[in-house]
Amino acid sequence: MKKIFFEPITHSNQFIEINKNTLEKIGYKPVKFSLKNIISNLKNRTPLVLNWVEDQPYRKDIGKLKAFLITVKFLILIGLSPIFSSKRVWIKHNFKPHNSVGSLFYYNIICFFLKFFQFEKVYLESYLGGSSIIHPLYLADEELSSKVSVVQNTPTNKAKKVLFFGAVKKYKGLHTLLEEWPPEIELIIRGKCVDLSYASELMQIIIRRKLNATWVNGFVSDSELENLLECTDFIILPHEDESMISSGTFYHAISYGCNVLTKQSRFALAKSERHNFVNVVDFAELNPLYLQEIYIDRSRVIESSLANYSRANLQSCWAKILD
Repeated sequence: MKKIFFEPITHSNQFIEINKNTLEKIGYKPVKFSLKNIISNLKNRTPLVLNWVEDQPYRKDIGKLKAFLITVKFLILIGLSPIFSSKRVWIKHNFKPHNSVGSLFYYNIICFFLKFFQFEKVYLESYLGGSSIIHPLYLADEELSSKVSVVQNTPTNKAKKVLFFGAVKKYKGLHTLLEEWPPEIELIIRGKCVDLSYASELMQIIIRRKLNATWVNGFVSDSELENLLECTDFIILPHEDESMISSGTFYHAISYGCNVLTKQSRFALAKSERHNFVNVVDFAELNPLYLQEIYIDRSRVIESSLANYSRANLQSCWAKILD
């Protein structure tokens, strides 16, 4: 099995493990992108794949010194890459780091190095043009195929459940959503907000507008999220335009057959053109009857998702990129 440098080699986002497993199925063994591994593989021309490297200096859990050291580390490794790598791939996940405040100097210089040392930029979505790779679903193809015949669709006369889930951060636009959300529609919110000021702002909006909204401000376990998604009809994406190239929330939800409500963005428009279960809406104009009318059965959502974003399709993407 051929080795492939893959950064990061571990991550809380399941995207990394899913792609590592996919690479192994087409004959590549992902290894950590480190100076030690580079030296041990100097005789071999090893492919290199980077994810989120330009975002690393802006992590919330690091200070200024560590941000500087992380930047220097990646600049050195990127600069050395032509010596040991046969193929250099840069997976572009975001338009800019989500946690960035003020100067984007580190981001800009890392991006410059990636371009200068001729990394192939691969976007996480095809709507941006150029090279792209599909974002995988969160269940394997076999699991999805078996789910199609057993999923439970909501009875047509029952109120549709709407869910927002995931880490609560300002760029996701939850504050804007709550200012517009119709009080007569129940909204379930599940996810942790580490910004106490923002959390307080959100709760004040819910109370002031007397919304039918419940928020459990805490980490959602995998099993709890699976149970939520299996009984949720719509998930909601209130993200601002240009805040994300792709959304893991979207792929997680459609893996369980959820419909999608979203505000207008390039990502949303591209998905709504491809899928009838994705609806670009004005949140203030929503009403229970409209949700009944646009709802697509869960089994049909899973069938469409599997046809477009299967692990088999992902394998084909990687084979083409690494050819």
